[in-house]
Amino acid sequence: MREGRDGRQYYDFYKGAVYQFYEREKGQRGKPAFCIRIAACTMTASEQEEYELEKIEEEAIPFRTYSTEEFLEFLEAGFAEEIEAGQPEPLPVTAAETKWYYSAKRKQRREARAAADKKLIGEQEKDSKGKPKLDKTGKEVWNGGNAEYRELLKEQERLERRISRAIAEGQDYGRDADKYREVCTRRKELIEKSGIRIELYQPEQICPICKNKGVDEQGRVCVCAMERSEKIVKFCAGERLRKRLSETWLNHAELDTDGEEEAEEDGDNEVVEGSDGE
Repeated sequence: MREGRDGRQYYDFYKGAVYQFYEREKGQRGKPAFCIRIAACTMTASEQEEYELEKIEEEAIPFRTYSTEEFLEFLEAGFAEEIEAGQPEPLPVTAAETKWYYSAKRKQRREARAAADKKLIGEQEKDSKGKPKLDKTGKEVWNGGNAEYRELLKEQERLERRISRAIAEGQDYGRDADKYREVCTRRKELIEKSGIRIELYQPEQICPICKNKGVDEQGRVCVCAMERSEKIVKFCAGERLRKRLSETWLNHAELDTDGEEEAEEDGDNEVVEGSDGE
């Protein structure tokens, strides 16, 4: 497989490409023998490229299916030359791309949730021993966050314990349940008021087959990933392009080292524009 200029992955050979084969005469190219066209590009269950070849005749018939390595050997053995370029064929979504996409999405969710918690809860100050730092009134010291939201979290946890205990002991928990709903409603209001997507705090749907990894136990692309294959391909293509640009930008910012050396020899102390001059 190869990477296209658009960041997507393509088959090594083009669909519809035509090759002229020649007879072998004393180990060299002889007379033209036949032409072969790449009729289809496919991928095996183990994600190996395969090419369905057909002879160009009055009625084209399937010729044979080759892997990339086998096709290269076939071209070399027949002294073949390309006479029609064909069209590039994009690869279907692969297991590697799928795992990349799902891993990035998990990371993105973790980072978004951490940023949301920091905004809503804040950061607790610790002393030199790692214990919560207290102010003069004995209250914990927090940087940022919403004090009401922190109290709601504590109250929600307390009510969850009370309700669980009541259920286990067969006791009535109606009042606690009403209070719990009020706490949750207010907490949701504060989240939305802060401009944070409530989805970050809702349970994530888990695929029973791949457990949101994108591939099953055999390493094959999961059904849930196939349903969003175009998203996966676009994401991976965009990331490849971004990586390519980040690695090559310096090549377009060549420095005139000879000029700098001459300036140093002449004692030129001119400050470069944009520097701080220190």
